[in-house]
Amino acid sequence: MNMHNFLDGVLSARIAVDEYSVPWMRINSPAGPKSLDLTDRDSPEYLYELYLESTPGPESPKKQFLEEVNRRRLKAKFELPATQQSLRMAGTIERIEIDLGGEEEEVLIITSEGHAMGRPRQAFVRPLSMLPLPVPLEMDQDRLRGTWLRLQSFLRLSDHQMKLLTGVMLSAFLPLKEIPVCYIRGPEGAGKGVLTQAIKLFTDPNTSPYQPLYGGTLAIVEAMRQNRVVCIDNISSDTFSGRYSDLFAQLSTGTTINQPRKHGFRGSCGVSGSRLVVLNGIDDFVTRSDLLSRAIPIRLKGLSSGVLEEVNSVLPRLEQMQHQVFSSIVYLLRKVAARYSGTYVQTNSRMIGLVRAMAACEEELGWSRGAFQRALAEECDAARLDRVEEIPAIVAVRAMMEGRSSWTGTISELLTELRRYAGSSGGSNCLDLPRSPVSLGRVLGREKVALESVGIICDERRQASKRLRTLLRKDRLLSFSGDRMTG
Repeated sequence: MNMHNFLDGVLSARIAVDEYSVPWMRINSPAGPKSLDLTDRDSPEYLYELYLESTPGPESPKKQFLEEVNRRRLKAKFELPATQQSLRMAGTIERIEIDLGGEEEEVLIITSEGHAMGRPRQAFVRPLSMLPLPVPLEMDQDRLRGTWLRLQSFLRLSDHQMKLLTGVMLSAFLPLKEIPVCYIRGPEGAGKGVLTQAIKLFTDPNTSPYQPLYGGTLAIVEAMRQNRVVCIDNISSDTFSGRYSDLFAQLSTGTTINQPRKHGFRGSCGVSGSRLVVLNGIDDFVTRSDLLSRAIPIRLKGLSSGVLEEVNSVLPRLEQMQHQVFSSIVYLLRKVAARYSGTYVQTNSRMIGLVRAMAACEEELGWSRGAFQRALAEECDAARLDRVEEIPAIVAVRAMMEGRSSWTGTISELLTELRRYAGSSGGSNCLDLPRSPVSLGRVLGREKVALESVGIICDERRQASKRLRTLLRKDRLLSFSGDRMTG
């Protein structure tokens, strides 16, 4: 068989260039439709192996075949316009398209009327590492609630934690501007890895479920090219620097990363951060309020050794539940598509889109109105209080404000005052405090929300030639009780 007939006829090869300037070849392989990254050296070799399997006596030698693939790659890279290639999910709240990644070309289309397989409006890319999601079953409210109770029992989650997990899994398929960062923390043996793998299995199965944190921005961008849900395991406070905290906070709200295009001379490209990120670790590595305000924190408790063995054996059972759980997610997405436009919430959370979507489907799960919103607020409050003890400047400010209703002075005077109280502030000392007034001012500005969570308001004003700071005590510790829902 001629190589042109094989590529164009048997494989139905089509090439598109994504926003990273990477040419992808869409083929109908024996394992189903796949997308090959033509910048990968193994892709042409894989195509030639398929050619040998389908043609007993190949008419074209290997060198000529590889040259033809390379010719098509070069023409696509420099002649075709760059188009956005969606990964796993695309569309709007009213019409969600999910690429199941199976043998069919069609995608799952979810609307308020139901779900069905159909032709996509958006171009999708299927990396070779992508594993398929099952075609969803027809669900009703009773089967949904039964599936959710079994999943909660398997993962040994509390009611609060199950509400947060539901929000995490739905956010993987919701086309929202604000994509939360799931932050799982717990001691050794608490089941953090099992929970992370469960999220990945039910939303974006892949042959490589975890991604490394090292490698900087480029490594994370590469992970985003291959995964709809990016999971990073075993993070510690030593490796999770402020640079990573700022990066994930920016990606959560859709900030793009400008970087040189991977191939060709086309300047830079903006990489959208529309991916769900799941982080887990033992330490309290999320220490900045800007990332915490964009996170869904799930704090797990330690398990006994006997229970730990049972949890380690739960992964095969989770795989058996994948069909039911994914079908339940699709059922909830249908309810969101039908009710989202008529649902209104009042909240000071950055994740207002997700809060609104969860409010639209809480009735199906048997939850009270605003249950997810309250669970998220309580967990965020608890996480803020936990991390307050890890910030020496805030610990010293709390010690200084004991017995005082207010304090006013310059930032230099405040640093001098804090050094007096550092020794009696629960284990911190003056060496842990910022070394200069400028550094202290930055800490107080960045941790303003954390200060308010422990009942202290920090205000700044200019008087003559001085810039004064005023610290005020509040009677109420937490500020999230004002969240309420209407409509």
